Amino acid sequence: MLKRSDTYSPATGSHTSNLVPLVYLRMLGESLETTSDSAYEITLAALDIKDAFLQVPQENLVEVSLYNQKYIIKRNLPGQRLGAKAWYWFFRDYATNALQCEWSVEQPCLARCTRDGVHNCFMIHVDDLLFTGSAKFWAETFLPTMEAKFNVSHSELKGDGTEISFLKRRLVKLSDGLLLIPGTTVEKVVAYFERFFGPARSQKIPCDSSVQNQDESRPLTPGDSKAYRSVIGLLLYVARDRIDVMFTVKELSSCMAAPTTLALQRLRKLIGYLKASGNMGIKLFIPEFGAGKTRQGAETFWLLETYTDADWSANKRHRRSTSCAIHMVNGNFTFGPSRTQRVVSLSSAESELHSMAQYGFRVLRCNIHQEVFRVFELQQSDPSTVD
Repeated sequence: MLKRSDTYSPATGSHTSNLVPLVYLRMLGESLETTSDSAYEITLAALDIKDAFLQVPQENLVEVSLYNQKYIIKRNLPGQRLGAKAWYWFFRDYATNALQCEWSVEQPCLARCTRDGVHNCFMIHVDDLLFTGSAKFWAETFLPTMEAKFNVSHSELKGDGTEISFLKRRLVKLSDGLLLIPGTTVEKVVAYFERFFGPARSQKIPCDSSVQNQDESRPLTPGDSKAYRSVIGLLLYVARDRIDVMFTVKELSSCMAAPTTLALQRLRKLIGYLKASGNMGIKLFIPEFGAGKTRQGAETFWLLETYTDADWSANKRHRRSTSCAIHMVNGNFTFGPSRTQRVVSLSSAESELHSMAQYGFRVLRCNIHQEVFRVFELQQSDPSTVD
């Protein structure tokens, strides 16, 4: 089978999802300190473009036959292999020409439009867009430009307590920051699980050490396997902003190919923990100049800190370690992965080194440093702390 390389379309990831909200908080803090002029009133807004793929002309006309009738397809269709790429470049060209946008090289989904000395920034994920910058520029220029070309719906943060939704997350404005809440609620996950597998008792912890033991139990029935995968799919959205369950979800998702009765028992324990703990969110504070979680007084505004850890060959089945990390920007949580290492470490020091190299340098430097400092024209501080 021919492997195609021409269908790549840029997309955001978990490591970029908190960047625009953090820039919004910085701009908000600066606007409160400097002036009340409308040019410095800052907003955070979400925009959804309807029927995005249908806006793009086909690169080559396609002829199809349906009920003995021939049709010519002139527009891209949802699900078309080249559709996402064609839409990205269609939108990018329009935004560049209409708004004189500049795009990040490292993360092509991030862009800025500079007006009156304000760097208005936005992030696009297929047909969803998150904008921060001057409220005047948003209302008088950006939004009308989008509405002139596309059919859009939008929402905007106003006063304290108002919220917008972006990529299945709720962003709620607080008096001193933002609250990021998973769009998938715990109640929805629990109700879906109990619909297929019965009630789950409340638990104090999401899992115990046995979650990494060898599993030789019998496989689930096809129907139960389907329900298991559906529950895990919901949990993947929850775990993105719940560092207390991301390890457990990672372990349980490794069983999705062939779920077992033991995997279901472990899932039941996690559901019981969520049932007891309820909904949680991540709070982002207005960042202070050069102030991080453990370090104060940096020479530049932004301070990035990374904390990594690893369990040495704790998994009894394949003996590979789990790496985890927490990335903090000025003391605010930005990204928290938990993944199984690709190699078997021969010592605890080696497993820690793999974890530090994997997250402390590759993710942090290649992704977060470049995206924040280049796209938003912010200077880089001293080398990040890696603990």
